[in-house]
Amino acid sequence: IPARTVVEFGKILFAEKKYRDAIKVLENITQKINSDWRCVYRSFYLLAVLNKILGNSKEKIYYTKLCGECNPNFPFVKNGVIQKLQR
Repeated sequence: IPARTVVEFGKILFAEKKYRDAIKVLENITQKINSDWRCVYRSFYLLAVLNKILGNSKEKIYYTKLCGECNPNFPFVKNGVIQKLQR
């Protein structure tokens, strides 16, 4: 299954408030060798948001940092949204 399809499935699970399932799906992308870079940093962002919702501050900070390091030009990084997640 293409990584883009998996990210979209993770977003659907997120929208359906199936947060733990969404995390499992998105982590598969980030742990697979040679995954599409764009899918990886987008997954990092979604994982940060999901972990914030679930109150997992350690994981939230971890994924927030990874997203910012992977693509400093990602719009959510550039406009400061990702920094607000760290709070």
